[in-house]
Amino acid sequence: MYAVLFVYGCGVYQKEDFCVLNLDVKKLCSYCQKSPLSFSAQPHCGALPCQMEWHKEKQHKTGDYWKALEVKHQKNIQGIVEQWGSDKNISVEEIALVEVPNCNASLEEVPDMRKEGFEEHLKGLLSDLDNVTQETLLRSPFDTHKNTNVSHLLGSMCALCNGKCCNKGRANNAFIQRSTLQRVIDNVDEISEENIVEIYMQHIPKESMGGSCLFHTDKGCCLSGELRANICDEFFCLNISDFIDSYHELPAPKSTMVISAHECEVRKVSVFESKGEELEVVEVVEVVEVR
Repeated sequence: MYAVLFVYGCGVYQKEDFCVLNLDVKKLCSYCQKSPLSFSAQPHCGALPCQMEWHKEKQHKTGDYWKALEVKHQKNIQGIVEQWGSDKNISVEEIALVEVPNCNASLEEVPDMRKEGFEEHLKGLLSDLDNVTQETLLRSPFDTHKNTNVSHLLGSMCALCNGKCCNKGRANNAFIQRSTLQRVIDNVDEISEENIVEIYMQHIPKESMGGSCLFHTDKGCCLSGELRANICDEFFCLNISDFIDSYHELPAPKSTMVISAHECEVRKVSVFESKGEELEVVEVVEVVEVR
C-alpha cells in the first residue's frame, strides 16, 4: 500500500490500496491570489513579492506577541510592587524599582578545543603587544556616572542577573585585549610577559556557563579583578546605568526592589534597604504571576 501524502494545492484521499490525488481542488496564493500554491507547506506561491509579504506578516505577528507579553509582564511587576508596598505599609512612590536581565544558562564542561583557542588568542596578543596603542578599546556604550550615592547597592544588584552581560564574552575571548595584558604586566606583581599566558590558563574553570564567557561560573567571574578586561569593570546594563545616574546627586532610596527577568518571565525579586552606606537584603519576595 502506498503512503498517503497530504499536499497543499490538491485534495488527497485513500481508496483501497492506492492513493488518489484530487487535482481539481486548487488553492491560490494567499497574497497575489493568482498563482496556485506549490507543493511546499508555505501559504505563498514562491514569487519574491509574495515571499516578502509573508515574511512581513510573520514579523508583525511576532511583534504583536511580544508586545502583549510585555504588557502582561509590566502588569505583573506592578502587582508585585504594590503588594509588597501594601504589606510593608510603604507607598509605591517610595520604592525604587530596577529590572535586570536573567541568565538562564547552566554549567557545561569546558572543552579542550575552547581552551586551546583561548591560549592561541592570548599568544597572538602577546606577540603583537608593541601595537597596543593601535587597538580600539572595548568600552561600555553607556556613559554612566562614576560617582553615585547607590554604589553600595551595585554589586548585589548585578549579581541578581547571574551574569547575562557575560554572554558576550564567549565570542570575544573574555574581552581580553592587548591593553588588558599590558595593564596586568605593568601593575600586578609577579606577572610578566613570560608567565601571563600560563596565569590566565590556570584560571580556566573545569565548568563554565554554557554559551557564555569562559570564566563565567555559577559563582560569578572566576578571574580576579586585576585580570579582568576593562569593560568588565565599567559596564552596567542600561537599567542599572539609569539607576546610577538617577542617584548621582539624590540620596539613596530607602527601599530598592530589583526584579530579575528572562523573556518577560520574572525569575527573582529582591528588596534592599539602605541605611547610610550599609546595605541590608530585606527579603526575597515570592513571585506570584498576575493572570
